[in-house]
Amino acid sequence: MLERSASGALQAPILMLVLILVDGCASVDPRPDYARVAERVGEATGIDAMMLPGDEALARRQVEDILAAGVDAEGAVRVALLQSREIQARLLEVGISRAQAVQAGLLSNPSLSALVRLPASGGAAGAEADLIANLIEIWQMPKRQQIAERRVEETVLSVARDAARLAAQTKAAFFSAVAAKRRLEIEEENSRILGELLTLTAERQQAGAATEIDVNAVRSELLQQRIITRKARLELIEARQALCARMGLSTPPDGIRLIEEIPGSLAAGISVARALEIAREQRLDLQAARAAVASADETVALEKRLFLRRVGAGVAVESKGTSKAAVGPAFDIELPIFDQNQAGIAKAELERDQARRRLEALETAAIAEVRTAHERFVAAAELVDLHSSELLPLEKENLELAQESFRLGRTGFLSVLEAERRYLDARRSYTAQLRAFALSIPELESAVGLPLSRILLRASDAPGGARAAPRGTPSSPFTEER
Repeated sequence: MLERSASGALQAPILMLVLILVDGCASVDPRPDYARVAERVGEATGIDAMMLPGDEALARRQVEDILAAGVDAEGAVRVALLQSREIQARLLEVGISRAQAVQAGLLSNPSLSALVRLPASGGAAGAEADLIANLIEIWQMPKRQQIAERRVEETVLSVARDAARLAAQTKAAFFSAVAAKRRLEIEEENSRILGELLTLTAERQQAGAATEIDVNAVRSELLQQRIITRKARLELIEARQALCARMGLSTPPDGIRLIEEIPGSLAAGISVARALEIAREQRLDLQAARAAVASADETVALEKRLFLRRVGAGVAVESKGTSKAAVGPAFDIELPIFDQNQAGIAKAELERDQARRRLEALETAAIAEVRTAHERFVAAAELVDLHSSELLPLEKENLELAQESFRLGRTGFLSVLEAERRYLDARRSYTAQLRAFALSIPELESAVGLPLSRILLRASDAPGGARAAPRGTPSSPFTEER
């Protein structure tokens, strides 16, 4: 009878041991999660390039190839995503969250207790041993794993959002560097124009149609222009240095060859309502915040289960002297008399409410960001069109007329000087508008959560199609004919 009871009592511990051994085979492999981060970044930026752990040599070769070919906006973003140590550190957080998810799927180790009795006045010694495992974890494990997977997803989305934000910042730094390069070229051209005016004024002085005061006035303008040109050269150096910093390079600022380009086509526009719809779906920070809310909801449900933390079961063995060992089931149950996890439940509910408030705050901030970015994008495109199609041609024509009239002796020097100033100011203003237009692109992309080409594509798929862009808006202002 004892032997049959012992056999029956051993079935549960054997089954439990099998579960523990199978559970112990779990391993941590974050590579699929790293790949999901890269995929998310590709969706948000349109650029598929990230250095995943273990790909360091490949990433270095890719960076070298990009720098050798010349850096455009896409190339700058690729280098940044491949080089950024901060993003690489953040990426490891995904691996950490995966390790925590694996841990959430593991049972705690069983406990083994033993007792040896030595008789005080002779006789046989006795021994007891208990092997106990916490069976309640089997009931809690699915919810724990669900929460852990939610947190992995939240981390994936958060890291991807940081990488996408770096991409937008790098693209903005690239456009700033290109704009600074263009501005320097414009200022050098302005110096040449003023030099020609100085020559013309000197000729008119020799002909008796201009005075030494006129010549000095032009010479003063030329000196002022040289100061402006020197400042523009410094601005270019600083902009290049900022770009190198964003790209994660220690290369000297003038060691990078920039390819002047603004990607994408502006043949169609997008309404602010449609931009908001896309942002709600695509922004990675909103998705991460929603995952945090879902995780908090599940944590509350788990904490409510934890009023009873331990229900142990296992096998007990007792032996006295040389007699047969007695084997039977053993139980260890926590009595929830004082601690019924009230504080843990309250804490989880507060954290859930906190996550919901953060999501609401983020949604409100996202709406403001999209509206602002959309308005800047539209306004900048319209101003570029106004400068290129109307203001610059008009001021250039006025200058040519004033120069010709002065050359023929029909007007005084001051009219030429005023026309010259207005034309140079118009050129500077145009360069500033080109920069503002270029910077509005990554700002809109970051606010909406998609690259511009995909934003326009999604807008064209919406009912009613897309709104036409301002007439004559250039697709690549920095490469426009001067």
